[in-house]
Formats: sequence, structure tokens, C-alpha cells
Amino acid sequence: AKGQYLGLLPTLLRYAVASLGACPETTDIITPDGDPEPDPDLSLGLAFVAALRPPPLPPQQAEEESLEFVDGTFALLAAVVSVASGTAALTDCGIVPALSGLLASDDDATPPTSTSSPLSGMLREYATAQAVAILEQATVVNTAAFAAFNEAGGLDLLASRLCREVGRCQDNMAATHPQGVPNMNLQVPLGPTRGVLCSLVNCITVVLQQQG
Repeated sequence: AKGQYLGLLPTLLRYAVASLGACPETTDIITPDGDPEPDPDLSLGLAFVAALRPPPLPPQQAEEESLEFVDGTFALLAAVVSVASGTAALTDCGIVPALSGLLASDDDATPPTSTSSPLSGMLREYATAQAVAILEQATVVNTAAFAAFNEAGGLDLLASRLCREVGRCQDNMAATHPQGVPNMNLQVPLGPTRGVLCSLVNCITVVLQQQG
């Protein structure tokens, strides 16, 4: 229903966006004094939940599986957005501000941890490319989505993100070739990075065409 934010897909969307920049979770309830809440019923409930949990995964594997779930969630969202009625419903549920916020997030502010793997970095870049593609599709299909995208400063966010991605590519090339790049035309970004750049350029082109 219009304005309904509690459905399955909106919940998955919020989880996916949060997972791309999430901090480790805690099950403790903290009081204003900074001490755990001394609630025996709560402690008993948490102990029961902890006893039923499977052994925790290694941090690297847990991060990779979380990002794989985000990848699947974005693939599902892309399929729904490809239908006009699906785009309208997700627009009412706030998909445009959520994904626009993902574009605004600064990867340098949350650098990879010591347990992050190259696969995790690739999955994050691929998820970003998917988010941009979903925004592009939504703004083409639905005028309300396009209006929400403009209200969020979407074009500026796309341009800023493109500048950051290009700068990151230049830094990587400078680190790989400290003596200078012999032939810049031969230095093609890797697949995930190239996907992000292409998605950003495509989305900027579509938005400019619609504004014109």
C-alpha cells in the first residue's frame, strides 16, 4: 500500500544498504551510564538465543556471505523495478533516498578491515553498480522516482561518486606504476570497478537527457 514501509522488500533494502557500511553488532542494551542493563529476564532471553545460535563464522567468511546476500537482494530489487507497478510501490517505500544515500557514502571513511578479502571488495563494487542501475531504471520508468531523485540531489551525488571512483583508479595506477603509466589507453580498470564507472556514466547520461 502507498506509504507502507514494513514490507519484505523495503526491509531487505534497508538491511542491504546498512550492510554495505555496517559496524559490528552488539546484543547488549546500554544504559545512559554506559553499563549493561541489569534485567534478569532480558539476560535469560539473550542466553537462550545465544545457546541456539550456530557457531560464529570466521569474520572474512561472514562478510563475504553478507555481501552475497546483498547482491541477491539488489538482483531481486532490479527485477521488481523493471515492472512499472513494482517501481511505483518501491518508490513509495523510499527506495530512491535509500540508494541515493548509498551513493553519498564515502568508501574511504569506512576502509576495509584486516579480515576483508579481495572478493569482499569486488562484491561491494558490484553492489554499488547494481544500486546505480536500479536508480537509473526507476527514474526512467516512474516520474515520482525521478522527482525524488532530483530532490535528493541525485545528479550531484552521481558526479561526486564518479569523481571519487576515477580518483581511486588513478591512485591505484600510480601505486602499481610508480615510474608512470607507459600507455594510459592500455590501463583498463578491473571488471567490478569498470562496472561501477559504466553504471555511473550511463545513469548521468539518462538523467541529463530527462532533464533536457
